[in-house]
This record gives sequence, C-alpha cells and structure tokens, in this order.
Amino acid sequence: MNKISRSIIFILLITSFAFQGCINDKSRKNHKWTFKVCDSLYTEIFSTFGQGAWGGDRDGQWLTDSTSFRIFLGAFDEVNGKIFIECKKDSVFVTQFPDDLDVNKKLKSPVTKAYQIEDLKKMDNLYDF
Repeated sequence: MNKISRSIIFILLITSFAFQGCINDKSRKNHKWTFKVCDSLYTEIFSTFGQGAWGGDRDGQWLTDSTSFRIFLGAFDEVNGKIFIECKKDSVFVTQFPDDLDVNKKLKSPVTKAYQIEDLKKMDNLYDF
C-alpha cells in the first residue's frame, strides 16, 4: 500500500469517528415505530444513527402518553440492546440492558428505573425540544 492510500484511509477513519461522536441520541427526526405499552402509554423509537453497511442502527426510545409528557428512556443498539417497559398499577418500570454503544459502556448489568404515572403526567413537556 502506498503512502497516499494510507493517508486517505487514516483521514476517512478519523472523520468517521468524529462523525459518530456527534450523534444526538435524543433526536426525533427518523421515527421508526410506536408501540402501546399500557392502557394510555406508548413507546416511540427513533433511529438516531443509521450505520448502513457498517452494522445495526442506533435507536433512541421515548415514553409518552401523547397528550402531556414525553421522556427520553435511553439509546441502544438495535441488534444487541433493548429497553424493556413494564406497567404495574400506577407505576412504570423501565429496564435498559447493556449493549456495545459508547453511551452504555457503564452498563454492566440491566438497570431498572421506576416512574409514577401521576408524576409523569404532571411534567407537561410534550412539546419541549
């Protein structure tokens, strides 16, 4: 391989890594799916980075009731990661599982957060960007 080819490959790699560092995991530009979670709660999944031939997409997941609140639950790799949502009476339990994303490197085992539905509805942040 000649010196010019190595330089070009090096520049392309650096540019690629710099671009991936600028990913906005809270982006809601590319809607993929909406699923009903409970009686009045939905989860929305958005593609925040499409890797194309490089691998799976990076997705961001939101919890909403579509009328008063929307909260960001986290980002995950669509192939190796997931966020599981479970409703029990007046509470929502959100479990994020480890994957290979840089933003999830601290996750060594599943982490669960609990939310009270009443508190979520008081947020009134549906249109905050």
